[in-house]
Amino acid sequence: MHIEGFLSPEEREYLINEGQDILQPSLVLDSNGAKVLDQDRTSRSAFIPLNDPVSQCIRERASEIQGLVNQRQVENLQITAYKQGEKYSAHYDWFDGRVHPSANRASTFFVTLEADCDNCGTRFPRIQIDQKLRNSYWCDFIDCRDLEGLTVHAVPGSAVFWRNLNASGMGDEMTLHEGLPLAAGTKTGLNIWTREY
Repeated sequence: MHIEGFLSPEEREYLINEGQDILQPSLVLDSNGAKVLDQDRTSRSAFIPLNDPVSQCIRERASEIQGLVNQRQVENLQITAYKQGEKYSAHYDWFDGRVHPSANRASTFFVTLEADCDNCGTRFPRIQIDQKLRNSYWCDFIDCRDLEGLTVHAVPGSAVFWRNLNASGMGDEMTLHEGLPLAAGTKTGLNIWTREY
């Protein structure tokens, strides 16, 4: 789902300012659940504290969109910043049972805070759209030239939302996605993950 205007310009500016001094090299979880550096993820990231009032408002919005009663299912917001050459190779946001046996990431919002880059969107290589159903209006939000997958443009303020788990609670392999490498410029995004216990 693509959601226009998920964040206001003021919220975006606030989050960028809050994150800029605390950004660290992004980590991934290895097969044992340990946080490690990995060449597949070369961005920088930072978590916004749960008690931050703007963070609480955004987490509540993410909960309402999903019809959740318990905002505590929404993780700390994570700011992720990319500069030239940085990327996040194809990956899933859900975990297999070895990493987090009691909780999994049921859904993801990826919100663009700022972007001054071309071809730096989020690509889903296993999702294809029937060309007959494409509407030219969509080309403002997706790369209509990508016929082999689905690439969502980095539009400041807009969010991409998807469910990571299928109806049986297993990871949905169609959600494979990547943060495309930046040829030039910068991009800052916001990850909002919902846990299912």
